[in-house]
Amino acid sequence: MANFNALAIFFVASLLIFGCAGQSPASSQGGQPSSGQDGSAAQEPTVSISLLSPPAEAEAGKPLALNWKIESSMPLDTNHTAVHFGYSSVPSNPTPQAYSYATQILRGNLPDEFSATITPLNPGILYVRSHVIANGKHYWGDEVEISVYENAEDLQKQLDSLDSTLNESIAEVGEAG
Repeated sequence: MANFNALAIFFVASLLIFGCAGQSPASSQGGQPSSGQDGSAAQEPTVSISLLSPPAEAEAGKPLALNWKIESSMPLDTNHTAVHFGYSSVPSNPTPQAYSYATQILRGNLPDEFSATITPLNPGILYVRSHVIANGKHYWGDEVEISVYENAEDLQKQLDSLDSTLNESIAEVGEAG
């Protein structure tokens, strides 16, 4: 009987020792969530991004400065922030590949403001959206439309050429008549 009691005590003690050793620190503290080294609960940062005063209009062939601001609830680093743009709208679920063009990809500390210059080549509606990858996640600003107009100097040259051609045609018709 003494052997049975000793064996039972050994068995219960083994269960307690191995059972407690296998528990995570969170479950040994009454089910509290995991925390950082300083005892505070781990937080997910809040990040937002937006273009700052984007122009409503631009001229084809002329440089256009774009500025954007990235807000963050905590200091973060980024290896990718840029403005993506193209002549086709991407109203929802944007990806970096969804737009035809992008500014130079910039790096920096967040929160901060960034700037880059683009040169829209064609007239039409240019769709522009700021983007950042921070803490392993993609964050996108709202898509903005910029109306790109024909370069005024090029347009004037085309009008002058048409005017000259029209005058020559009128002169030829006058000589033939």
